Amino acid sequence: MFQYLARKVLSTLGWSTSIDLRIKYLINKYDRIIIVYPHTSQWDFVFAILYSLIYHQIIRDAEHEVVILMKPQPFKYFGFILRYLGCIPAAKLESSGSGTLNMIKQHLSSKKKFIFLISPKGQRSKGQWHSSYFYLARELKSIIIPAGLDYCDLCIKSGAQLYPEYLDNIGRITSEIKYSLRDIIPLHPERSEIPLVSYSKQPSIMSTICRHVLEEVMYQITVCIVALVIWFIW
Repeated sequence: MFQYLARKVLSTLGWSTSIDLRIKYLINKYDRIIIVYPHTSQWDFVFAILYSLIYHQIIRDAEHEVVILMKPQPFKYFGFILRYLGCIPAAKLESSGSGTLNMIKQHLSSKKKFIFLISPKGQRSKGQWHSSYFYLARELKSIIIPAGLDYCDLCIKSGAQLYPEYLDNIGRITSEIKYSLRDIIPLHPERSEIPLVSYSKQPSIMSTICRHVLEEVMYQITVCIVALVIWFIW
């Protein structure tokens, strides 16, 4: 039911609903997965939830739990629903040294299998990458998959996975991940700290919408609809 609804919404918006066979293979093969993704828009969360519904049966069959790290502010009003969806709050930028890394590590360590989504810069605007993704992958012996939403081709794209036994140098690993992510065009390329490849058309949520005018309004409406549907039907 939810998979059908997610496919319907995505296909209506022009997004691909096909399953990435390589991601499916990695989900079935590895118990602990950290997905590092580029983040420039609030829409990233909405599409991440929709795609998680499409991959829900694959994730469920592999007995993984999806965990999404997101900003703490929405938890004040929607904490129960967000936690139900697998979200956990990150620290605010001004309090980034408050033991959040240990909290995340303990949370993930309690799970036998997980898929953890994290944006290393921790914000939508340009910013420096934090090292938490690297240390979590190394200490929890997780593979890293660079992946993200491509708002030009309207699909999920992923890069080559990195294995925990080769996580020896954070500078080299960060460079490799950024190199993989350069082909994934975010909704707001001007907010990306990654040198992107050239792209021929303007990134958008869908071809008939003006992203700068309607983005905030549509985001709020979509979050409410998705949350209510999941709450009442799932």
